[in-house]
Amino acid sequence: MLITTFQTTNNYYAYSAWTNEIARISKELYNLFNNAEESEKRRKGIELGLLPIAPIPVDVFSDERIGEAVSELMEQGPETLILSVTDQCNFRCRYCQFSGAYPQSRVHSNKKMTSELAVQAIDWCANFLRTKRHVGFYGGEPLLRFSLLKEAIRHALSTFKGETSFGITTNGSLLDVEVMDFLEEFNVHLFVSLDGPAIVNDRYRLDSSGRPTFNVVWGNLQKLQNRHPAYYSKYVGFNVTAAPPDQLPLVVRFFEENPSFFKDKLFNISNIKQGSDEIFQRLEVKEPGSQINYQWAWEAFLSACIHNERPPDYTRKICEPPMARIHHREMGAQVSFTTDAGQCEPGLRCHVMTDGTLHMCEHIDPIFPLGRLPSGFDYDSIRTCLRMFREIINVHCQDCWAIQLCSKCIPHIVDGTSLSLTNLSSLCNVIKKRLKRDFAHYCESREKNLDCFEWIANKTYDVNI
Repeated sequence: MLITTFQTTNNYYAYSAWTNEIARISKELYNLFNNAEESEKRRKGIELGLLPIAPIPVDVFSDERIGEAVSELMEQGPETLILSVTDQCNFRCRYCQFSGAYPQSRVHSNKKMTSELAVQAIDWCANFLRTKRHVGFYGGEPLLRFSLLKEAIRHALSTFKGETSFGITTNGSLLDVEVMDFLEEFNVHLFVSLDGPAIVNDRYRLDSSGRPTFNVVWGNLQKLQNRHPAYYSKYVGFNVTAAPPDQLPLVVRFFEENPSFFKDKLFNISNIKQGSDEIFQRLEVKEPGSQINYQWAWEAFLSACIHNERPPDYTRKICEPPMARIHHREMGAQVSFTTDAGQCEPGLRCHVMTDGTLHMCEHIDPIFPLGRLPSGFDYDSIRTCLRMFREIINVHCQDCWAIQLCSKCIPHIVDGTSLSLTNLSSLCNVIKKRLKRDFAHYCESREKNLDCFEWIANKTYDVNI
């Protein structure tokens, strides 16, 4: 069935994946779609124009499309080049992906990228025709390799043609005056990991000696803002990891009580990585699961939209992307579903590890490599990745009502050296539950103010390093 139903406080709705439309329906129809036999639901859906008469084929990375993607990659190369300059870190955050709690992930080590490899990666990328690129620096803690970072940025600016931007994800502990001045000089986008006030941040964000880290990072941010206020305002952002037990209300209060530091900042708020009960044991959490309640964010965001006010900045990364996806969806009856199912074309975002291995992004464990420097991309491996993804999506998603709006990718469903149908099923259950919640938020808000989401831009919601 390509139909799902949901309700708001006062109304009932049906969403059709065939047309991508949301229709207000009667309570009787709502009950029919939820309780009737499959044949009766299908008959009624066809009668109402919510379902097609014949099945709709799904096109997920056809061979033709894969060929076009690979040909473009051969010519244009990566949009984003991410250099893992070190596997070392001076923090030992208890929830870290590289903490050892995730068997398939690498762990902190003394591995580091050589200067020659960083230059080689930039020179390789410069051989492609693309004229707008982003270069990110990742770790470990990338500022442990500040001298290499400086060399790489200068080399990229002297080598790349066209527009080049830079970004760093950092724990913020090594922001001394020299680092601050360099970042400001080259307009480097800085994403600082900070989980809120000391009482929250220092639960899990400890240095390598087990000491709390908030005061050091907070002091550095104050110095950076005082020294380069214009740079701080435009180029500094924050990554917040929401970990159980849920302390987000304290984090929000911290943001609100420090408007001079956080005004106009969009926060990347994410849960800890799932997939390992060991991580919850390390955090001394009795019941595995995210256990994070974002209802406060939705209430604040939607209330502002309904009253034509600016939503609080700390709510927007949570709530704006799903509302934008629904609000700007393309509607109309489909003859086929042509979709990427949330998977980008491997190689557009290219992660170079310390040994020169190339991966599709920094979020995937060190499997499914896309090539290796100095030879570069292995285009057969890229084709294989997309075909593997296509096969599992075709098995699982052919008649799913969420097919036009869901988003998933290889890093989300990988298991060892293969893609897991079990992982995909678990992820899909979460996605569908979230989509029905989003539909309800969207429709209930528009019942109160039809134009409440007109301010949301139609854009891709992504955060570069």
